[in-house]
Amino acid sequence: MIQSMGPRTIRAHPSPDAGPYARRMTYTGLALAVFGVCAALARVAVAAPAYGALLIGAIALVLIAIISPTGCLALGVTTSLAGGSFASLGRVGLAAVVAGGSVLIVRGLRQEAAQMPTKPLLLTTVLATWLGFRLFFDSGLTALRLVGLCYLVVMALLFSDATSRDKLVRWMAWLGVVFVLVSVSFGVTSGLDNRFVGISGNPNRMVFGVLIFGSFALHGLIYSKSWFERVAFAAGLGGGGWLILASGSSQGIAGAAVLALIVVVYISRNLDYRIAVFWTVLAIALCIWITVGSELLSSMSDDLRTLSGRTSLYDLGWESFMAEPIFGSGELHVTDDLGQSFSTHNSILGVAASAGLPAVAAWLLMTAWCVTSSLRGVRNGRLYLGCGVLVGVLQTVQSVEYFPLAWAALLLPIAVAQGEPSND
Repeated sequence: MIQSMGPRTIRAHPSPDAGPYARRMTYTGLALAVFGVCAALARVAVAAPAYGALLIGAIALVLIAIISPTGCLALGVTTSLAGGSFASLGRVGLAAVVAGGSVLIVRGLRQEAAQMPTKPLLLTTVLATWLGFRLFFDSGLTALRLVGLCYLVVMALLFSDATSRDKLVRWMAWLGVVFVLVSVSFGVTSGLDNRFVGISGNPNRMVFGVLIFGSFALHGLIYSKSWFERVAFAAGLGGGGWLILASGSSQGIAGAAVLALIVVVYISRNLDYRIAVFWTVLAIALCIWITVGSELLSSMSDDLRTLSGRTSLYDLGWESFMAEPIFGSGELHVTDDLGQSFSTHNSILGVAASAGLPAVAAWLLMTAWCVTSSLRGVRNGRLYLGCGVLVGVLQTVQSVEYFPLAWAALLLPIAVAQGEPSND
């Protein structure tokens, strides 16, 4: 069978002229290859069980990526949020990002997608190249690997077609529910400040994931035709709300308020402005009521005065940026007078301090492009694109620049919303 893909012809399957003999040979070869791989894995597993299990897991991940690369990529950006006692799960997530993202890129290249957004690809390529180049010489391979993984997510999203992106939305909604339920069921409490951190090892990372997944779950709750899915998404949203309260994170409350305003934008896209104002006031009142009714109010004064201790870190980030405004420090974190390293808890300051003015200019341009595309997409009925507004706001109080999920949330609205007519 011949498939026409763009200006040239691609032979996707054995030609019918070759006859059934060629097809039988093809299937026989594949069967022998699978048998050989399984036999080799079995031999390795007997000789070295730990190494064999690792190898079998790697092969299984590759097979999952080949069967469903979109699902593998979604699984990767979800489980990469795991940390602390579940750090090994996070490493599996990073491997899934590589497997699923690579297959999506290869498929996109073979299909020669004509509508691939080239401008965001150019922007993120410049940003990732400069970040990787600058951080490699001071922070080493760890920093280069983080940047490379994030950029791989970008390329996978931009090289995938509209159908793959629609599948990604469904995967993200379901995996968000799983992430929430697993965090509720198996999550732990931090021994340092007695805050619930789920499986993420850090309450802010957990809350960030909950909020981003919330936009996908809300979209599924509204548009799904299955009652089972709606019940699952509603349970995920309820569990996510509990996680935000249990984490004691004022950032989570603020993020929930932003998510509520995104819903207002979605609801009011075809409504009179007076009704939109009503829903906005109702959403704000609901967030205030939740805050007052929870135990967060007693600790909110300290959080608001110092932004949970972030203001001193902002000063360190600014000082580091001003010391090397063009090239940056080349370090992932900022260092205080005692030599202790900290995250800036602000992606804008973090990128500026690490890689200087060129990097932060590209980062801000990407963020602004993402937020405008996100709002336009929400007004066109794609509620899940609210993830772009969320990551644009949350990055001011959290360092998300090396989260694959953050780059996915930044680039998905740009990739999807480009070319859509405005509903304004």
